[in-house]
Amino acid sequence: LPLAIDLVNDPVRSVRSEAGRLLADIPEQQVAAEQLSALQSAKQEFILSQQTNADRPEAQANLGNFYARSGQYNKAEAAYKEALTLDNRYTPAYINLANLYNGTNRQPLAVELLKKGILQVRDKATLYHALGLQLIRQQQTTEALAMLAKAAEQAPDNARFSFVYAIALHDLGNPEQAI
Repeated sequence: LPLAIDLVNDPVRSVRSEAGRLLADIPEQQVAAEQLSALQSAKQEFILSQQTNADRPEAQANLGNFYARSGQYNKAEAAYKEALTLDNRYTPAYINLANLYNGTNRQPLAVELLKKGILQVRDKATLYHALGLQLIRQQQTTEALAMLAKAAEQAPDNARFSFVYAIALHDLGNPEQAI
């Protein structure tokens, strides 16, 4: 807040818009009264900048992220779904919508969505990884481990996928295989 709040008054619109995005989750009670109007305008500028490209899944995902951070979960869900309507192979929308479902206690929808996404996208490793993590949260360890293994196998250069798979193996009693 202290670093970005002054940027809501910047003369450059893209700077103000980015400040609005960065401050999406700041409660208005934490903002000085004299800056509140500028903050609201900066947030609106961000929304309008994304709506200019509303026919692009990236813009819809950006809107979804903004709305999710600001606690507007219905709008976030609608934006992520619109991103998937525009491009059913857009991986970030699957990940972000699944995270939204998880954060709003709709874990079964997250699993269903990620499985659907795996059938749509070419680069499946990210979705396998996300699904594995989601299944771990639901204590479905056997299926989770299989998904994490697929992620690590399909993206051998992704150290995070290999690391998370190794941690899961270790935690499930397979330290030798983890190493």
